[in-house]
Formats: sequence, structure tokens, C-alpha cells
Amino acid sequence: MKINRPFSGKAAFIAAKGELKDVIYDTETDPVILIQKIFPKSKNYGKDDLKKTLELITRINPAVTYQSIRDKKTKERTNSYTVEPGSTILLPEENKLLKTKFTDIKL
Repeated sequence: MKINRPFSGKAAFIAAKGELKDVIYDTETDPVILIQKIFPKSKNYGKDDLKKTLELITRINPAVTYQSIRDKKTKERTNSYTVEPGSTILLPEENKLLKTKFTDIKL
């Protein structure tokens, strides 16, 4: 099986400002909003495409955390993604966001 790997992309530092060239500085800790700021076309992603994008970003960035909370009364789940303030994350090129596939192997 061939696996597409993102080898290029954009670096985003979660801070108000900085001096490094080619690094995006932003205080946003919600990866959905951050992705939409950097890749405006992602605002048109469907639910499945957005989920796939968030899964990729969570897997390649230890500073992005995922949490699923289940309401005991309604039994509905709420998924939450957060980027740690002060961290740097890699956002693969937009054309790689939806094409990257992972194996089911857990490390």
C-alpha cells in the first residue's frame, strides 16, 4: 500500500508575533479556525473532509490535542481539538490535507 506523506507545508507558531520568515504567527488555539485562516478554501470542506484534516494535523503535531466528551443525558459526543499556546505546528500543503492516508498500526 502506498502512503502519501506530507513533506512540505506551513509552520504556524501559536503566539502574538515573531521574527522568523515563512512562519505564520497567530494566537488562535482552535485548529479549525487556524486552518481556515491559512487555507481559506477549507471553509468549504464537508464534515468528513474536516474530520480527516483534523485527524492528520493531530497525528503529526503533538501540540494538537483531541478530546471527545459524551453527554450522559443526551448520549451525544462533542469533539474538541486544541493547540497548545506557545507551540509550533506543521500544516501540510492544502492539496495534501485530504490525500494523506494512515495505516491502522498504532505505535
